[in-house]
Amino acid sequence: MSYRLDLTVIEQHDHQSRFALTLHNLTDRPLDGWALHFTFGRWISADTLTVGSLEQVGSYCILKPDADAVLAPNSHFYTEFNVGTSPFTLFDDGLLDAFISTAAQDSFITPLPVEVTTINLHAANSERFNTPLPAAKAINLIPEPQTLQRLEATSA
Repeated sequence: MSYRLDLTVIEQHDHQSRFALTLHNLTDRPLDGWALHFTFGRWISADTLTVGSLEQVGSYCILKPDADAVLAPNSHFYTEFNVGTSPFTLFDDGLLDAFISTAAQDSFITPLPVEVTTINLHAANSERFNTPLPAAKAINLIPEPQTLQRLEATSA
């Protein structure tokens, strides 16, 4: 892929964490008039962004750089923001998916794919958590019915 997105936890407290978001342009062409679209399962405090502006509806986010910002070839865009949440401890707590849109003349977005890397945790969870398996049943059905009547099979 030609673009890579990194998310790093740079500071964390009991109920708030600070993140660094870095978008790398790994192509040999500049990118202008762009916006980064990504999904993130937590609410971002838009007023804490160091660079750019953010629109968020649920987990869908659109990050736009400051006006006339061009992402030069082999360079990066960097911003920081706060999230009011407990500390992240799992690698799947980060960004789920992302793409870049450029200024379009028509009404449809043509997405440019972005490789999303694993979140860089401040302190990864070192404690293993094992979920015990339930005992096997004679007939396993999901979802489990309230009643189940077992019939004997007959051959024709």
